Parts: sequence; structure tokens; C-alpha cells
Amino acid sequence: MSMGTVPQAWAPGVTIGSALDGQLLLPGDAGYDNARTVWNALVDRRPTMIVRCASVADVVRLRQARVTVGIGADGAACNNELDGFEEIRLATLLARTLRGQGALTAADALGMATREGARALHLEAETGTLEVGRRADIVVIDSERLAGPGGDPVARIVFGGGSRGVRDVLVDGTLLVRGGAPLLFDPAEVRAKAAEALPALLQRAQVA
Repeated sequence: MSMGTVPQAWAPGVTIGSALDGQLLLPGDAGYDNARTVWNALVDRRPTMIVRCASVADVVRLRQARVTVGIGADGAACNNELDGFEEIRLATLLARTLRGQGALTAADALGMATREGARALHLEAETGTLEVGRRADIVVIDSERLAGPGGDPVARIVFGGGSRGVRDVLVDGTLLVRGGAPLLFDPAEVRAKAAEALPALLQRAQVA
């Protein structure tokens, strides 16, 4: 099937790929010049979902072709944990499986989840990096909660259990998590309400 032309508002970058029979072709691929649709690409990389679908995206090659690649977690149907830090770690490991050790560094992957992710969403003027005039979207990591006594701090965040090290979270300057505890809701109450709603949802989905 043809994927159709990506709207220009979605695709301000460099034209790098073509969609032919549902497959992304990059310059140099056989059939690239004859592909029906040429489009500018911004890619949201969701490692866990892709693995569940028995596939691995060649992120290194996409980045070499100047494609902006961000990292996401998809929805609960394809990713039970929805752990952004785990997606960063898995993106790095999958890239190394395809392209070898060092193909995608911890710093590369963290940049994809922050700076490049913001660019993929066309929010690079608002967030993605800590700069004067941009939104204060900040995750504070307690290094004492990460694996290992020291070393490269970025590698420790990516490979040493980043999410368990989260201490505080601010979104646009508003403190949402402090000391590892959410401030806007009670987790126990949310879990209880979810358990209460589950039977009706399963029945409605006809999987009860």
C-alpha cells in the first residue's frame, strides 16, 4: 500500500525517504528512485512495541540519513511498563545488535529521548533542552539509586536503572513528583479504582 504524502506541516526536514508498498526506502536502496511517494521524515521510535511486533528498526541508518528519531513508549496494549528510561536502554541495545558495539551510545539515545524527541514533535523551541526561555521540564535523578558506584553519569542513567533513580519531576515549572512520590494523585487510590473498573471493561471488550 502507498503511505501517501506526509503533510508539509509534519515534515519540515530533509527529504530522505520514499514509501513503496508500505516499506521505507532510503537513498541507495533498490527501487528508491521509482518509489511512488517521497516524504520528509520524523520518526518516533518505540523499541518495546517494535520488538513485540518481531521487528527492529535500523536507527543508526535512519540517523545517518539525517532523519530525526525520537523515542516513545506507545500505549499499554503494546508496552505494559510505559517506562521511558527502559525505552532509551532498549533502543541502544537493539541498535548495537544490528550495527555493533558503540553504534548508538547512551548519550545518543538520551538525546533522542529529549532534544530529538522535542524536534520530532516540533517542540524544539519550547522544550527538549534546559535553556533560558524554554519550559522547565526537568527530571531530577538521585545517583545513589542507580546501579554502580560511579563512572559516566549518562551511561549510569541509561543502563543503571534510570527510572528507579527518579526523585523529582517538574513539567513547565510545576512540581509533579517530589521524593519519588506523585503530588497530584494517590497511587493506591488510582490502583483501587482501576481494579474496580476492570471487570466492566473486560466484559465490554468481550475478553472476560
